[in-house]
Amino acid sequence: MSEKTLSFLKKYSVLFSIILVGTVSRLYGVINGTFGFTHDQGRDLLVADSISKGDLTLIGPTTGLAGLFHGPLWYYILAFLSFLGRGDPKIILAGIILLFLVFEIILFWAIKKYYGFLPAFLLIVIMSLSPFYSGLNGQLWSPNMVLVSSIIMAIAVVGIINGKKWYPLLGLALGFNIQFEAAGGVFLLIATILTLLLINPLKTKIKDYLAMLCTFFITLTPQLLFELKYGFLMTKHAIGYLGASREDIIAEHGIKTIEYKTGLIIDNFSKIFFDNVDSSLILFLVSFVLFSKLLFLKKALDHRSLKLLAYCFSIIIIFWVVINFYFNVVWTHFIDGLVIFLLLAFVVLFHNLSKYFKTTTYLFSSFLIFAMLIPQLRNINPNQNIVGDISYYKNRLEIIDDVYKDAGSNDFNVVIYEPTTFSYQYDYLFMWYGNRRYGKIPVSNEKPVSIAYYLIEPDNISGRREKWIRERDGEGVVLWEKTYWNTNFVLQKRIRENIQ
Repeated sequence: MSEKTLSFLKKYSVLFSIILVGTVSRLYGVINGTFGFTHDQGRDLLVADSISKGDLTLIGPTTGLAGLFHGPLWYYILAFLSFLGRGDPKIILAGIILLFLVFEIILFWAIKKYYGFLPAFLLIVIMSLSPFYSGLNGQLWSPNMVLVSSIIMAIAVVGIINGKKWYPLLGLALGFNIQFEAAGGVFLLIATILTLLLINPLKTKIKDYLAMLCTFFITLTPQLLFELKYGFLMTKHAIGYLGASREDIIAEHGIKTIEYKTGLIIDNFSKIFFDNVDSSLILFLVSFVLFSKLLFLKKALDHRSLKLLAYCFSIIIIFWVVINFYFNVVWTHFIDGLVIFLLLAFVVLFHNLSKYFKTTTYLFSSFLIFAMLIPQLRNINPNQNIVGDISYYKNRLEIIDDVYKDAGSNDFNVVIYEPTTFSYQYDYLFMWYGNRRYGKIPVSNEKPVSIAYYLIEPDNISGRREKWIRERDGEGVVLWEKTYWNTNFVLQKRIRENIQ
């Protein structure tokens, strides 16, 4: 075997092994059903099911502002994966994880082509093992798809920096960001356009901007059609919010200081590597010392690296400025699309550092990879036996199984107390899982039958759930009730004797 082949196998066998560990760790959670399944997931899958039956939509999930909606791309992705997976949430989520992996590999190829193997290797290893990417990529939620669209955006930016005319791809990515997470997507749009105008403005030609804007507006076509159909409803709401002063609903997340919003960005950077705050702080300080060493010794960055860093830091700084002008609550997931540029800046700086301090960077990167690898290996431990809480998908199914097994061949109603007032998660699971496994669904509450199961969820607001239960004291006799996993979730079986 040639030396070149051995070198290839040595490099890529390690890389493949780490990617495999990261992917299996995420898929293991899917297989075990330890992913969240709340009213958001139920609502989205119900819409996806409607789309697969021909009921198309022009808008997506609601935003945090009344009257404004995300784009419908998320629903159509779910509908496609639902068609392939016959409605199974596990298969749908596995498809999203594999979609992320595909674009992760494409970004690896782009970085390797223009910056070499080391930064590309470090990038994909960190993304594969990152608790930030693993945690969000393993959950079925629209804003988490920004992880995919921001990678597409990074691929386009890397290509453009290196002379490729990938402006149409950049336009698509910017549009996809807004489709999945409107506020964060708009922040990235502003930061990207201003960066293009500030850095080498003469190299970005009018036709390049037009190509980017053309594909960007293609992604917004459904919302534009919705606006035309309903008299610019969302536009009117958006104008109404401009300059309007409003109180934050959740004070903890509504802090509007510069320190708070700066902390969000630093926190997301830290979570790329570790969940533990102390470990993240140590990493941040060590990274700062190493990169300061590079700058103080005036070691030169190569031209390509310098250009990519200029784009990354420009997007990061402008994004930070924009969120400090944003009038409403800044949620942590608004920042998720920015993380890829924080990571790109880190690996490019680290790559340049390795040219001058090989031993230091080798030891640091080895420790970093090892420290990130251990938690991922623990995640695929079959002896974990995670119970979790009521939000876990597998726990929802256990409750539904108990209902069907107790009911047997009898018809039954299901009455649900859900603090959010929406019971989409149960609506979807009774429709899909009930039909698939037991061949029937509960009878509509509009047609009461004698057997009824009451699913009573926990509520953090004292007295509200108890009031709901008292109001239903006369609705039949409680034959039995069961509390699950010390979560205060209660399943009751009632017999309503006055109903035939």
